[in-house]
Amino acid sequence: MEMADFKKEDYKCRIDPPIGTPVLCTFDPLRADEIYKLLRKRVRVTGEGTIKPYTDKIELMHITEIVPLSPAALSDQSFFADVSIADLIAASNVQPLNDPSVLAGGIPPDEDVDEMLKVIYDARK
Repeated sequence: MEMADFKKEDYKCRIDPPIGTPVLCTFDPLRADEIYKLLRKRVRVTGEGTIKPYTDKIELMHITEIVPLSPAALSDQSFFADVSIADLIAASNVQPLNDPSVLAGGIPPDEDVDEMLKVIYDARK
């Protein structure tokens, strides 16, 4: 996170991702101290955003959660490290899927899955 603006009624910050253009973010006043402490640090944010039409780029994101990234997550060598699956799961904060029905509805019922996959694979050629 590179900058933040703490004006009353206009709490904003800018996140510079490793790849892509910077993302303008907004946050609630209650997060001001947390945002201030994380300035000039690598962070992972979660929130709701709006995407620009025709570009699929994030136009604005409202932060609902922000966490600093650990030094291990930032290490260039971490990709090649011999890390166990359990350690990867813990570092990724991934939870098991207890109810597979939450995945239902991802594909519209009138769509042919095989045709959709064919279009995707053909587009990659």
